[in-house]
Amino acid sequence: MSGGRLEPEYDPRLVEAALLVAVMGHRAEREFRAERDRLYEMAEPEARERAFVALHARWFERFALGGPVREALAARPELAAACARCLVAPARGARDEAADLLVAPPARPVLVVRVTAGTVAAPDRLRGVLRHELTHVSDMLDPRFGYSPDVPAGVTAAGRERLVRENYRVLWDAYVDGRLARAGLVPAGVRDRRLAEFTRAFGHLGAATAASFERFFGAPALTHGEILDFAAGDVDGRARRCPLCDLPARALAPALDALPPAARAAIVGDFPAWRPADGLCGRCAELYASRAATCS
Repeated sequence: MSGGRLEPEYDPRLVEAALLVAVMGHRAEREFRAERDRLYEMAEPEARERAFVALHARWFERFALGGPVREALAARPELAAACARCLVAPARGARDEAADLLVAPPARPVLVVRVTAGTVAAPDRLRGVLRHELTHVSDMLDPRFGYSPDVPAGVTAAGRERLVRENYRVLWDAYVDGRLARAGLVPAGVRDRRLAEFTRAFGHLGAATAASFERFFGAPALTHGEILDFAAGDVDGRARRCPLCDLPARALAPALDALPPAARAAIVGDFPAWRPADGLCGRCAELYASRAATCS
């Protein structure tokens, strides 16, 4: 970083791969390949490799493939203020494209952006990825957001960490894209895609699904804690997870009226701390009613 700006540092493999995609069919392709082919005549391997790296870097700049990353970083000065470096590395695929922070106190964090060669060679697509991913990073750096990579111990103990992290991703993506949509920085179809993701993750909310989605997509400001609480199953302060199976439920029916005494006794045998007033989901009610009927 120099002069208050964060300069991206590219993995040479990504530079080469992106350049090869961009140059294919271009009017300058023949010139590029002729210049590149001459380097194979160099006998010394290390010198030849350095020459390839220099050639690819020069043509990368000639094709202005580094422009979108510089633009995106310039639009977010908070990243330059907080981060020591910005590394741009290859992603394994489009699903793995992301930006993150490598944190090793007391040193300042390193911003790592992972994108595919195809995305780097498509500037408009790259700009979209960067807007979304760097908004995530800005949230992570914002003390008001209060980001933490950890999940509550109770989530881990219950074996729900993977589910909660995926739910969190869906909610955070909606929060990010909602702000970008209001700024006119995403395509019109983004809201529909985010709503579809939300519905797949939180369809158990039933008629409340659309309104709950808007709580995140339409929010001007949220905190990490608010997103995590919802991801872990706390909706508007009320737990909507079955105390027995810990799965999401549209409603928890009190067991006093829903189950015969034998079924309630079987539940207490499996879950000593459970009380009928705690309720249970329809799936567990059916399961224990069936067990009680079989044993009677």
